Amino acid sequence: MNSDQDNLPTCWTRPWQRNRGQACLFADPRDIGLAALSVSEDEIRRWHEAGWISEQAVTGELLHDYLVEEIEFIRDIARSGLADGQISSLLRDLGHREFSYNGNEVAFSFRYGWVQVAEPERPDFIEFISECAADEDDVPLDDLLRAEEILKKAIAARQPDGDEEE
Repeated sequence: MNSDQDNLPTCWTRPWQRNRGQACLFADPRDIGLAALSVSEDEIRRWHEAGWISEQAVTGELLHDYLVEEIEFIRDIARSGLADGQISSLLRDLGHREFSYNGNEVAFSFRYGWVQVAEPERPDFIEFISECAADEDDVPLDDLLRAEEILKKAIAARQPDGDEEE
């Protein structure tokens, strides 16, 4: 990795893992969970021997959400066509032995390494409206009037007993 790794664009953050201590109420029995993931016991054992998957994913009788995510994440990487050495190197960059990452949110960037989509910052609403109102050239008046109408309806819906603020 180069020095860009520490200077992520604001749309990305470093990946975070699900809380592994949190068991779920409706965990699948191991055989049913693995069948749903299209993963065999042989694959699980091989991935564990390679150091890619946790002991709990190999021995757990129930597959809790965080184990399902770990197995899915490793399954997708293992079936990517990369060589075992490449996979080991990529996983070593994550710095963990347990990989409870959401594969829909985590990706590998050739420039930044492992990344995850960052939660977008919510703009300050009042500041945004004020800027729009002040910008006479770019924001048509009818858009501002429509926004005012929407806001009035939202305020009215939140008023107790239907009292409208004027």
